[in-house]
Amino acid sequence: MTFWDFRAFFYDRTRKVFPINLIFKVETQNITLLLSSINKKEATVLDVASGTGAIIPLLSTNWKTLRIDSSFSMLKKASKKHSAVVADCNRLPFKPASFDIITAVGLVEYLKSPHSLFKHFQNVSKSGAKVIFTYAQFNCLNILRNLLGHRVYTHESKKIEQIYNQTGFIKEVQRKSLLQTQVLLKKV
Repeated sequence: MTFWDFRAFFYDRTRKVFPINLIFKVETQNITLLLSSINKKEATVLDVASGTGAIIPLLSTNWKTLRIDSSFSMLKKASKKHSAVVADCNRLPFKPASFDIITAVGLVEYLKSPHSLFKHFQNVSKSGAKVIFTYAQFNCLNILRNLLGHRVYTHESKKIEQIYNQTGFIKEVQRKSLLQTQVLLKKV
C-alpha cells in the first residue's frame, strides 16, 4: 500500500475541515478562473495526478477527460464518468500530441524537480495546448505542512518559470492562494 492509497480513505474528508476548506475554496476559485479563460468548445483533457477527481466538476462537460494517478485507490474514489489509468506522471503512456489541455493540480509540490514532468507535458500536448498546474511557494504554512509530516517541495517562481519556458511553454495567467500558485500555460 502506497502513501496515497492510504490517504485515499480520508483525503476528501480533510478538505472539508476548517480552515483547510477555506484554503481549498480559494484554490478552486482560482482554478475555475484559469479554466474559464480557455476558449475551447471541445477538447481532450489529461488530468495528471487526478486523485479523487476534485478538479473534474470544474471541467467543461464537452471536454473528453482522461484521469491518471499513481494510486488506484485514489482513482476509484472519483466519478466513473471519465476514463482513468494508473500511471506515473514521469512515464506518461500516451502518444505525442494527444491532448489539448493538461491539468496537474496539486502535483508539482510533491516533485523535488519538476523538469521531467514538463518535458512529458511538452511531448503529449498538441500545438497551442493549455496546461494548468499548481506549485507550493515557500511560506510559513508550507513549512508547517512539512513539520507535520506532509512532505512538500516548495519552488521559487523564477525557477518554475525557467523550467516551463525551457520546455516550450509560456505563462498566460497566474493566481495565488495561501499554499499554492496556480498557473495557466500555453504551448508555443
